[in-house]
Amino acid sequence: MRYIFLLPFLALFSCQQEREMNNEDFTEDQLDSLANILTVRYGDPVELKGGEILAIPIGNFIDEWRESKKSYEYRSSEMMTDWNLLFYNRLQDSTYLLTEEKMYLTQIQTPSKESNTPDHIFYYTYAKDTDTNDVLNYKDAQQLYISNLDGSHFMQITTDNESLEYIQRSQKQNEIYIKTIIDINNDLQFTSEDLGQWYIYNVADQSAPKPIIDSTIQNKIGKLFLENWMQ
Repeated sequence: MRYIFLLPFLALFSCQQEREMNNEDFTEDQLDSLANILTVRYGDPVELKGGEILAIPIGNFIDEWRESKKSYEYRSSEMMTDWNLLFYNRLQDSTYLLTEEKMYLTQIQTPSKESNTPDHIFYYTYAKDTDTNDVLNYKDAQQLYISNLDGSHFMQITTDNESLEYIQRSQKQNEIYIKTIIDINNDLQFTSEDLGQWYIYNVADQSAPKPIIDSTIQNKIGKLFLENWMQ
């Protein structure tokens, strides 16, 4: 697979420097006026389907935008600075966005020539405030999304109570392996105290990922560890 690492995008935004801003601070007319003058930063275009489709990363245009009225925590400028993809279909001469949902795209994987998943794009995202602190950042669960090469059928693969670590390509066509951490103690955090899991996911049928480690084998592994190593 070809890996696209989304790098930080910086932009200037003129407003009250110490004031916390939210879209609720503006009228609809003011939002329209601001949207027309904001400097949006775009990444390098990636050609898909033999150049028929272009995918262009969109960077965060306010580097230190507050994430919540209830929080004084700044988003890290070293992470999660890309929040959408712009697609251009040359044959249809149409331009559109991947999503209108709020999320950060930390990594995108597009297929290479030898890929076993030639028709799909994989996205590492922070899309939900899973720790319920009103701030969307790296402390939330990282989730896996998938789409077709033209950005259609954009959908979440991993669940909200687990955090994506990485995916690995299978030798079988249209299959990947997914490594996650499951929040088994329900503390809304993902640490070494939680449970690791591997899944098999078939992008062709798009059924739910199949866990490799079931409760029976997990129990056996736990008992062997206690018997052999906790002496």
